Amino acid sequence: MFEIPDIDVHLATHINLKDLNSDVDISVLAEVILEKCSIIPDHLRHELEQVLFYLQKRTNSVNRKSTSSISSLLNENGLTCSIKADIDQIENYIELFYENVADKNRGVLCILELTKTISNLQYLIENETLIGALARVFREDWRKNFDLGTNIIKIFVELSSYNQFQATLSHHRIGALCLNAIEYELRRGDIWADSIRNGDEKTAKKCRLAIRKQHILLAACINLLINLAHDVSVELKMVRRDIVPMLLKCLDYRDSRELILVTVQFLLKLSIFEENKAIMLMRDILSGGGSEVTKAVLLNACIERRNAQLVCGPDGQGLCNGHHLVSWMGEQLKSILNGREPLQLQLVIMCGSMARQLEAARNLIPLLDVFLQLLHCE
Repeated sequence: MFEIPDIDVHLATHINLKDLNSDVDISVLAEVILEKCSIIPDHLRHELEQVLFYLQKRTNSVNRKSTSSISSLLNENGLTCSIKADIDQIENYIELFYENVADKNRGVLCILELTKTISNLQYLIENETLIGALARVFREDWRKNFDLGTNIIKIFVELSSYNQFQATLSHHRIGALCLNAIEYELRRGDIWADSIRNGDEKTAKKCRLAIRKQHILLAACINLLINLAHDVSVELKMVRRDIVPMLLKCLDYRDSRELILVTVQFLLKLSIFEENKAIMLMRDILSGGGSEVTKAVLLNACIERRNAQLVCGPDGQGLCNGHHLVSWMGEQLKSILNGREPLQLQLVIMCGSMARQLEAARNLIPLLDVFLQLLHCE
């Protein structure tokens, strides 16, 4: 009920590998499997060999001490307490990616812990097997487990923070994976929202929990795309993949502060391509029925001069025409005189940024009396 099926289960094929000892030639075995299993396309040969290699390695090390050393990182209930990861154990962490979902998440958490040490990042990004395995696990399992998917994306976010690593992530099509995930989750979110409205209380409760986890995943994906969009050519590809409509839809999820924040940041960055659509919606949210959290996030973004001037428009008319932003700002500023101060500081800073533009400053003249009153307010 909570997933949109996109794979025909009848296409599944089970392959029994009776003996996968160290003498088996993986490349020859992969060739045999490709010949006998027509549903595996040739271009996935490298991934097939990768899976076979780790199956072979796991089979040969089942009773070795290295396997038990990983278990020592976990408590007896299978829950992670404080993760202490060792860069020398990375091969063992990768082996966990071929176990059940809980084990996969444990391995991912260890890798995520390693990314917190800057000196590890170069080693991690150069491990092509690791990056490929993370991409595979995300592609296969994010729909079934949000925590696992989110933790993998957080690893990519850490790596993508450095421009020199972004080419490797692009090679593994991490950005495309994120776009696919966002598109899918937005469709699935619509189904869950409908279930909340029309289903029973038990179903609604499950859907609300799933949506909260979904919003965390979406925020992580958007964070990653923001980093990858440092390259203008990559940014343009995202726009062609209709990232802007997806982001605009994310603004509907106004209960998630983190999601709103990264969405607004990305929309403002993309305004060079889709300025009118994104900026007009932000004006509507500020002057309309947006939540206090949403408005606060937008105002924080508008503290930056460029963003403030985008909202007010090239001729300052964004403050007045149809959006009534000046009237709304006046009402918010006057509320400080009545002892309420929810958004005033951000608002004053934003007005200062907007006033650097002559036409915008003229439109802000009606607020002068309010500013004078604020100066005399203790």
